[in-house]
Amino acid sequence: MKNTLKFVPEKDRELYIIDELKKFTIERMTLNPNQSFEEVLEDFQTRNSHITTDKYITNTLHMWFNSIFKQQEIKKIISTQNFEEAIFHDFNTIEFSPNFVNSYKISLSEKDWQLSLESLSLQNNIAWNFSNPFASLKLEHNKTIYRVSLVHFSILNSNFSKVFIRRHNNNSYPLEMFINDESINVALLKKIVKDKKNVIICGSTGSGKTSLLKSLLTNISNESHCVTIQDVDELGMLSDNHSSLISEKNSNTSLTELCSYTLRMSPERIILGEIRGEEITPFILSSNSGHKGMMSTIHANNALDAINRLATLFCVYQTDIRINFEHISKIITESIDIIIYMENKKIKEIIKIIGKNNENIIYDKIV
Repeated sequence: MKNTLKFVPEKDRELYIIDELKKFTIERMTLNPNQSFEEVLEDFQTRNSHITTDKYITNTLHMWFNSIFKQQEIKKIISTQNFEEAIFHDFNTIEFSPNFVNSYKISLSEKDWQLSLESLSLQNNIAWNFSNPFASLKLEHNKTIYRVSLVHFSILNSNFSKVFIRRHNNNSYPLEMFINDESINVALLKKIVKDKKNVIICGSTGSGKTSLLKSLLTNISNESHCVTIQDVDELGMLSDNHSSLISEKNSNTSLTELCSYTLRMSPERIILGEIRGEEITPFILSSNSGHKGMMSTIHANNALDAINRLATLFCVYQTDIRINFEHISKIITESIDIIIYMENKKIKEIIKIIGKNNENIIYDKIV
């Protein structure tokens, strides 16, 4: 830069310095994504003592730095009152949860928006790129945790990476909050936990699956060695005897590997935050081999549909040995005791799985 600056016209030098500073900042933040603006600026000035960075340059760079590396563009949206969930489809299309209306538009350039998301991934020690197009991580802002899911533009039909953000509620609600039916009572839910039933909680996105799971877990004895397995920590710590395994803390460790590691930890209960992929295999095989008190959540349209969903995922992701759909469906009905279906954050349906006769699932409808 020392040799090239003298060839830049005087009127363009300010913009030239800003551009060079941005390049330098990107390089430094890629190596160490947790540096402060002051540290980066000091490093730049040390290496380029002949360059004068006036107040305008410093302020311009500081605002840009916060937008990119402190994710201020996202934070100004999630800081809005009553924010719960949003999907960033593109610059002009941000889909908010039904109870929240806003007209925000992304003010960053396409390049800077992508850079901001990549920086967030690096801050969470996650490699998110062409080779790894999906990432699940957390963003903390104003003492609130947000779950962020990223889909890289390399597998989309546009150059805009999609972002899904959901506000994580740190509270554990009383079980009464999930009951909207006289046929359900708290004693029934507590008995399911106490009797160490293998439980699947199902429903659509935002139906309250994780919230109910978290509340059920508060009824587990503190003396039990309970192991939770999650990609992003949403369940918190249950007690001193609780082990929490988080895949986001090591991008090289998958939920499937954590499920396998868990079996070596002498768990009394295994809790898998959500079943979405290949982690289905060790979870179902563990529940079928005598482990009790296992719990997880899954997306499904009703309680019975959860069995088909589990069987489909197992068939898709099981690679070691081939098991047909009917056989794995039978294994699942022998492994899972209770399925709870959630709708609008309320318990809509509870069934007790008894088994399977040919193609027919045998069950008792509790609710």
